Amino acid sequence: MGKIANLVKEIQIKEKLRSPRQVFERYPHLGELYYKEFREEREQNGHAESKNEDSVKDNKELLLD
Repeated sequence: MGKIANLVKEIQIKEKLRSPRQVFERYPHLGELYYKEFREEREQNGHAESKNEDSVKDNKELLLD
């Protein structure tokens, strides 16, 4: 988890809110930052997964040769 996600959880706990949505309603700018952070993490994980798929394909080719 990123810094913004941790901050949202902290605020949620301190202000005794039930969901992150309530945090975003009170602090709309955090919603935008949270979404950007989420997208960046997702893209990074997507690149890692595609690299893993490439290495699996390479290993299959080596085994089949």
